[in-house]
Formats: sequence, structure tokens, C-alpha cells
Amino acid sequence: MLDINLFRTEKGGNPDIVRESQKRRYADVTLVDKVVQLDADWRAARFELDQVKKEFNALNKKIAELRKAKQDASELQEQTKALKASIAELEEKEKQIIADRDAAMAPMGNLVHDSVPISDNEVRRLQHYCGRWAHSFAGMAFACARVGRGRT
Repeated sequence: MLDINLFRTEKGGNPDIVRESQKRRYADVTLVDKVVQLDADWRAARFELDQVKKEFNALNKKIAELRKAKQDASELQEQTKALKASIAELEEKEKQIIADRDAAMAPMGNLVHDSVPISDNEVRRLQHYCGRWAHSFAGMAFACARVGRGRT
């Protein structure tokens, strides 16, 4: 699986490289845009979750201060229950976005090197690369390995 940082321009990645690799494989290029969008959605969901957790922690500190002062904190406790439910909902949303993003990344292969010949057929690409012919993909992989005979 490709590193997610390849899709993040702010982290030094370049999604155009992945798009070009997908084109060279004759694969779906729109997956790159989908991954970029899902990653942006994940970052937004993560930010929202962090903000709610921050609010929850601040509320808990206020409750602790009120309890030390022997004051009623029942209203704030009700707010924390609502925030707990919100946190659970946001965590589930975040997990779903991560699963969708990873599912979109899964069919993408490694980056195709510039030296690899471009072909819409994996076997032809290997045949061109190795200079040998075989009747199956497994045979082609064996031919490319150039396994020599053992000595006795």
C-alpha cells in the first residue's frame, strides 16, 4: 500500500506522481482524487473530534473545581454526558472515513518506475522487460528470474 503522505501536498507529497503511475498501469486515475478528498475529510473530522475532546476536558476541570468548592455541578455533568455521546459518534465517523480512504488506496499498486515499459498488459510488460516469452504470468516471472541450473 502506498504511503498516505504521497497524497498530501503539505507534507511534501505529490498526488500527480501517483496519478501518472496509475495512468502507466492503465488503472483508474480518479482513485487518487478520491483518496485526496477522503484524507481531507479525515483531517476535518479529526480536528472536530479534537475540539470536542478539548471542550470535554475543560468541562471536567470546571466540574472538579466546583466539587472542591462544594457547589452543585449537575448541570455541567449533563453537558459532559452529551459530549461523551458526541465524541463516540465522531470517533465512529473518523473510523469510517479511514476505512473508506484505505479501501480506495488498496487497489493502487506501487509507483511505476520510469524505466518500466508502458503496456496495458502485465505479461507483455514483463516480456518486453525480460526479453523472453512465456505462456503464462507465472512462467514469465520464472523466465525473468533467470534461474540457472544447479551444479552437482
